[in-house]
Amino acid sequence: MIKICLFVSLLLSCTSCSLNGRLYTNKVVPYSQNFDNTKLGNKVCYVTDFKVKEPFSGYNVSAEWMTSSIIQKAREAGISKIYYADMKMFSILSSLYTEKTLVIYGD
Repeated sequence: MIKICLFVSLLLSCTSCSLNGRLYTNKVVPYSQNFDNTKLGNKVCYVTDFKVKEPFSGYNVSAEWMTSSIIQKAREAGISKIYYADMKMFSILSSLYTEKTLVIYGD
């Protein structure tokens, strides 16, 4: 029984079942928090931001890039009025590689 409890606690600390897993995290959280009279949009677009960091030297060397601007992507998807957004976060190896996707909903 103790082995099972230890295995489950190790598994929870290494996966995205906890807030941020050590090995793997994949979660979606609301980006905006004002949902008073928020409409559901008929259209959706995605803007992705990537980040890679080097953990060994201690100099906090990292590279970050975004696929394109938010307004440009929304216009390409035919969105002229943004209602709300979600942030999808994916990371591996304690955020050694991070990918954030802003999911925009609107008309």
